[in-house]
Amino acid sequence: MRVGIRRLRSALDLVETLIVFPVSLEVELKWIAGKLGAARDWEVLVTSSLSGTFGDAHSDFDAQSMIGIARETARQHRTEVAAAVDCTRYACLIIEVTRWFEQSQWREGMDEERRDALSRPVSEFAAEALHERHRKLMKRGRHLPDLDPNTRHRARIAAKKLRYAMEFFATLYEKKTLRNYAATLTQLQDDLGWRNDLAVADRLLRDLAATAPHAVVSAAYARGFLASRMAEDYGNLKMLWSEFKRLSAPK
Repeated sequence: MRVGIRRLRSALDLVETLIVFPVSLEVELKWIAGKLGAARDWEVLVTSSLSGTFGDAHSDFDAQSMIGIARETARQHRTEVAAAVDCTRYACLIIEVTRWFEQSQWREGMDEERRDALSRPVSEFAAEALHERHRKLMKRGRHLPDLDPNTRHRARIAAKKLRYAMEFFATLYEKKTLRNYAATLTQLQDDLGWRNDLAVADRLLRDLAATAPHAVVSAAYARGFLASRMAEDYGNLKMLWSEFKRLSAPK
């Protein structure tokens, strides 16, 4: 569900110059996306990021207590998401979005310029969209391996949007045209996504330590371990970025 909503919002962003999506529906999509995102972040922390973090260090401090708190927090977020999906607000959102698409409400209030733009061949729009998103990633990713987490996060978002756009328009291109580009972009985005998970884990561990003083030591240990894993990946990210910079957007 989280990925589906993320792809929907990415598709709407892709055509925002042509179609105006109702602000009220965008607010509701952000609401459910926020609920799903928070649950996903805690789930990744307990099932992936902390996996193998402590090794033999359990005997030096109470790591299990901290892990237990993280698991309980993840469970609470899952419960909140389940309640959100089961509530009237979410049901209304699905109904309204479906109605907006099926009744072509996106045509309402469209000016002549937008109508003319919609008559263009989709291949032209796709080429321009991919070029623009490629350009944005190149700009945001300048000196990518050395960027601070927040700036690198913006580059990751640009990479994600480029990949979604490429997948949306994939049937317009021959497979051999996209094969190398798609493979290289996917590897880069996967690495940036993994790094973002570690950055999010660091934030969650800091929050956890602030509310559970007895978990401060184990949270600090985990943060240090995750930081070392990210540092070890520096060379790999540098290589992936170098490979991508040699490519041009599909035409």
